[in-house]
Amino acid sequence: MVKNNPLKFRLFDITEFQSSSSIDGLAESKKFSIAFNFTFGVNIKRRAILCKVKFKFLNQNKSPFFYSEYGYHFLFPLSSWKDLYDKENKIVTIPKNLAIHFLMISVSTSRGIIYSKSTFIENSQKIILPLLTLQNVVKNDIVIKIP
Repeated sequence: MVKNNPLKFRLFDITEFQSSSSIDGLAESKKFSIAFNFTFGVNIKRRAILCKVKFKFLNQNKSPFFYSEYGYHFLFPLSSWKDLYDKENKIVTIPKNLAIHFLMISVSTSRGIIYSKSTFIENSQKIILPLLTLQNVVKNDIVIKIP
């Protein structure tokens, strides 16, 4: 369904779904790992795609000490939405490269939000989300069937 026309969109909203900030787990050890997950959703009426990213910071004992989940809402004009939405089959197809681009925007913005939040926690280290390589995370176009 996607044509070769450039797709136009804009980020129009950011939602914080969940966030916790117990830094106690990091105090014992400065080493930690990060579990990362993402999902995509669609709002047909608004011609919008949601890119939801989740980060769970785990200490050396694999106990979570910080959790954040944010949603990034991308709005499309009708001219671009027509290239994504197959109304007859009720399917939205997000091209692989566009999905990767949404993830890059979402993860980069989350880095700033997470760092900013960590600066307000007294007597704690700043949490810096490392750079993530996202080019290989999405293997194919994202196809969302609308019920």
